[in-house]
Amino acid sequence: MENNMFCFQCEQTAGCGGCTGRAGVCGKQADTAQLQDQLTGALIGLARAAEGNVPGPSTDKVIIEGLFTTVTNVNFNNETINALIDRVHEEKHKLVPDCESCGSPCGRTEDYDMKGIWEADEDIRSLKSLILFGIRGMAAYAYHAAVLGYTDKDVNQFFYKALFVIGENWKVDELLPVVMEVGEVNLKCMALLDKANTRTYGTPEPTTVPLTVEKGPFIVVTGHDLYDLKQLLEQTKDKEQKAPDTEREIIYSPMVAEPQEYKYNADAFEARKTSEAKQETVGKELPKVREDKAR
Repeated sequence: MENNMFCFQCEQTAGCGGCTGRAGVCGKQADTAQLQDQLTGALIGLARAAEGNVPGPSTDKVIIEGLFTTVTNVNFNNETINALIDRVHEEKHKLVPDCESCGSPCGRTEDYDMKGIWEADEDIRSLKSLILFGIRGMAAYAYHAAVLGYTDKDVNQFFYKALFVIGENWKVDELLPVVMEVGEVNLKCMALLDKANTRTYGTPEPTTVPLTVEKGPFIVVTGHDLYDLKQLLEQTKDKEQKAPDTEREIIYSPMVAEPQEYKYNADAFEARKTSEAKQETVGKELPKVREDKAR
């Protein structure tokens, strides 16, 4: 029976083998998974087109955004994914404008069919998936660093190399060194993000935060995007939270230096040893989480 989709990118994948039905365990619909595959195939085609050419900043940007968009459950918006596919094709046209009108197309810069990975030999599929999932995660770091104005030429160039390799019919002994290189470049990318964050927001310091379930509503923020967190804190810092029907924002952001300054940051509440959060918070109390589920 033909699969509606194939995705085994996360540890929750169905049967520990892959989500293949009308939707994944995470809720991603089959049509979205197929679009993510199309986007990845288009990125491989763009990397092929970049071979022997000099891609500019706009091409780097769409490569990073495209990879980041296909991380597990970052974006399930089909309209956004389709728009990104169009942007990838536009960038490819800039690099190889004559390919579309070529009378004898070689197929060298065409979008890659992701079935070439999912239906490949087990060892080849595993190694190429390690490369692909690795650069997707790396693209998240690179994206957050770029938002703060920090980029790395070597990291960006590796995205092209890795995507190009995924589209090639390489053997195991040829793929293994690239898998190792993913780890090496990822460390460089993590250092880039660390530099971007610390130079922008200061050196983080461990902060004690409560683990009790508070009354809501509130917003829980995790992840690497400190810029978005900063914007949210800026938007809520002067809000008065008194009326019962007024929405309240409490931000959970351990290991962040600057947000201690904000009035409605949960870390700031704990640091000042105040019960203001409980006194002013309104709404229905959330149900307690069972210990076995919490783990």
